[in-house]
Amino acid sequence: MDDTDGMKKYMVNFIKNDGKDRSAGQKIDIIWSIKPTDLEFSICEVSGPPNQHSHTHFFNDKLKIAKMLKVIFNRIIRKYGSVGINLTSLKLYGLHVY
Repeated sequence: MDDTDGMKKYMVNFIKNDGKDRSAGQKIDIIWSIKPTDLEFSICEVSGPPNQHSHTHFFNDKLKIAKMLKVIFNRIIRKYGSVGINLTSLKLYGLHVY
């Protein structure tokens, strides 16, 4: 996929109003990380406008958050697990905005 494909997709989503579904991707919407270590600790998923009540979309986004938190946790374990760092105090956050 080149830049023009991404721009086309962006423009198609941009011209849709709130009543239409914007394309839902596999990627999470927002990821917060600590810059020096590039360690991700919090994610956010936005499920659409408040006047749309799509419970399946809401549920699928909750699953996406859970899967991504597991991926982040496993990344941290792979990177720092053998260093002897106590990971019991590790806190990851998933925020879901609906």
